[in-house]
Amino acid sequence: NLLTDVKNVNTSPVQLDPKVSALLAYFLTKPQTLITKSELFTNVWQDHKITDSTVSWALSQLRKALGDYALSPTYVKTVPKQGFQFLSDVTIIEQPNVQTEFTSTRKWLTPLTAFLVVALFSVFLYQYSAVKTGRATLSQSNNVTALDGLETDPELSPNQNWLLFRHKASEPNSSYQLFLTVWSNNKSANLALNLSQDNFRYLSAVWGENNNTIYAARQSLFSQYCEIVKLSLNTTHTKINQHSTIQSCHKEGLTQLAYQRKRHLLYFTNQTNEANNYSVYQLNLNTNVTTQLTHAAINGDGDHFISLSVNQNQILILRTYQDAKTDFLLLSPNSKKSENVQVILRSNVKYETAHLSPDGESLWFNANHQQPTAYRWKSKSSRQLLPNLTSSDVNVKAINQDLIMMSTIDLNQPKSQSDIKALTR
Repeated sequence: NLLTDVKNVNTSPVQLDPKVSALLAYFLTKPQTLITKSELFTNVWQDHKITDSTVSWALSQLRKALGDYALSPTYVKTVPKQGFQFLSDVTIIEQPNVQTEFTSTRKWLTPLTAFLVVALFSVFLYQYSAVKTGRATLSQSNNVTALDGLETDPELSPNQNWLLFRHKASEPNSSYQLFLTVWSNNKSANLALNLSQDNFRYLSAVWGENNNTIYAARQSLFSQYCEIVKLSLNTTHTKINQHSTIQSCHKEGLTQLAYQRKRHLLYFTNQTNEANNYSVYQLNLNTNVTTQLTHAAINGDGDHFISLSVNQNQILILRTYQDAKTDFLLLSPNSKKSENVQVILRSNVKYETAHLSPDGESLWFNANHQQPTAYRWKSKSSRQLLPNLTSSDVNVKAINQDLIMMSTIDLNQPKSQSDIKALTR
């Protein structure tokens, strides 16, 4: 009764209840076919005296193991007043290979073992690895930060010892500043240090080439002056030793940053003049050469947000139109031509942020500003990341292959409150 991801030998099997295994095995014998509840009573429970709640429980456990969601199913669909349907295709694998793979399964499963293994190939079931592909739900863990006000955009240092984030106090006329806290054993320290404490509003910040360098976009509180700066920290990470301006940015204050450490490239969004929209630029910090990567010739904000994938092989771009529609785009960091931009999703809703899953194959965004969602553009399928969470402002971000964080505004608080949380699978 073990559910195993045969494509990833580094993951551990999931233990299933025998009847949950039997239910899955029966579904696999009839893919894309309507199966009535009475049919399940006969073939899975052998007409034993059970209630509807027994079937509901088994379905719930199966969906949990598959990372499926009843209201937006990928694998098991409930057809009201009729029954159920297994949605995925199933391809049969030769039986000899199957017997070698599953020598310790219970005898009652033997006739259906081929179907079980095939499903593991076909629908990539195991939930542990599913988190890394953006296909499983996540659950909330303890707060990483708990300051009064808004906290967002966590960034882990190259040595993974320091967590950088932006914080805006709850007092009137407060602005986003840069804060730093120690990160050790997947936990943050109780204290967070205000790094900036200056007369700027910080729009975006990323770690640079080492653990003492930060690149930030900031806007003056007393004018509309905007700049991208390089900040150098002291050895104890308690203050900024020096800063240098490396690029001016548009006064509207929408500039976002991303940094590719391998090639020492800084990506940023900028609007060069009032006649143009925001576009994505690449600054080679080795040669100090700036290249425009996208040309958003549209009415609207243009390409106002960027996010680099965990493996730094893809750039996610949000392009917003005047009628509040948003395109989600992908661009390779190695590309220098805007025609290589790939549209992965078009939406009639305006979005400010989004990120890619750890494997770079799913888009993580707050669908309709209500529910954190993972969208796989290759299969055009989606699922909820946090089914129990509803908020107008949620930002789920993969920090690395194993660490995922979220910031969300608590709408139940009398004052705006947003804490950064680490997520578990």
